[in-house]
Amino acid sequence: MWSGFFETIQNEIVSWSIPAFIGYCFGELVQLFKRRKRKNTIQILKTDLKGYENKIPPVIDVFDHAAPEYDSRDITLKKHNLNFFLGFENKLSQQLREYGFPLKDEVVFRRGWDLNTLEVKLGIKGLANLIEKKKQAVAQSILDKRLSGLERHNSRMYGLYLSGVNRSEGIEADTLKFEFYISDYYTHLVMQAVQRELVQTGFEFERPNKAEDLAKYYPLTAAFGICCHVLLNKGDGPEVVVCKRKSDLDVYADRWHTSVGEAFSLGDAMEKNVMVEPSLDNALYKGLNEELRIKDDRISGYGFTEYWFDSEVFQVGVLAYACLELTSDFTYEMFKRDAMTSKDSTIEFQDIDTILLENIEEEIHKKEKKFTATCEAGLLFLATRYRAGELPVELLSTSP
Repeated sequence: MWSGFFETIQNEIVSWSIPAFIGYCFGELVQLFKRRKRKNTIQILKTDLKGYENKIPPVIDVFDHAAPEYDSRDITLKKHNLNFFLGFENKLSQQLREYGFPLKDEVVFRRGWDLNTLEVKLGIKGLANLIEKKKQAVAQSILDKRLSGLERHNSRMYGLYLSGVNRSEGIEADTLKFEFYISDYYTHLVMQAVQRELVQTGFEFERPNKAEDLAKYYPLTAAFGICCHVLLNKGDGPEVVVCKRKSDLDVYADRWHTSVGEAFSLGDAMEKNVMVEPSLDNALYKGLNEELRIKDDRISGYGFTEYWFDSEVFQVGVLAYACLELTSDFTYEMFKRDAMTSKDSTIEFQDIDTILLENIEEEIHKKEKKFTATCEAGLLFLATRYRAGELPVELLSTSP
């Protein structure tokens, strides 16, 4: 009796386990095929993106392409206990205080350091005197603009101290690491003016071959930014928003730029007035709101794509995209109206336009729009991702 019972159980187990085992193996083969196909797709995208580096403006260095994109978990941010603030005391600095643009006491990174120390560290003869000269010139420029009605605040900013890229294999994205010091808007403007004069007078900066090479010039990278391309669909297909900067700006004047250019600041490490870890997500949303008046809930998706450096203006940061939802209650015309009346755009923009993603290369080759180097490079990489099917354009709802 018992032998018959055990034989029945054995037959049942065999009859159940063999199909289950076959099903399991089939499922694993399907997943293996999908992973291999995805790996090949990403490898092709990486190759295509790398190939486009020969077509982008020569002043742009790309240290890494995310394939297809980074999310916040791929980017590590660390704040050092280092400060870099430029300041001075005379009539100009007093006037800045009176107009609500106070300068901090001068601090040059480490105890015992001064501007002469920076000159030695960077190996740039005459740097200390040049910085002193530009302090006054930048202060006067700020006062002139404030007197003409253009208000600026001396906000605290994150300067880039160190950075690195960890390469990955397979379908996982590379990871980025950024380490920051604290600076301010005035210091950034001064160091930017210093860099421009050095270039104009024939000084040749050594081009960085990799992310770690930027550490040599960290006093000049007193601003780290996010340049974001806003994507939308008015009904003719996915498009990207570009903004034309005003002709009286110090940087990128009268040129078409990315939808948003947001400097990474201490405000991006605040939540409900409490200091938290710095966040690129916060910076992205803040830039969309301040520069284009886009509310958070109108963004259906976003991603970070390239780690770049623009040697023309010594700006460094991450490229990004954000998908904007258009509806009957929020049409493109409403978006453009809001964007052109935002606080930042009234200072920086003179026009806003869109380009179909499928027409990006044609638009660049026509040369009807003079793009900034960062914008042109970002558009070409965006078009590459679009052709590869690696942009979530399905998130772009259209207004009826």
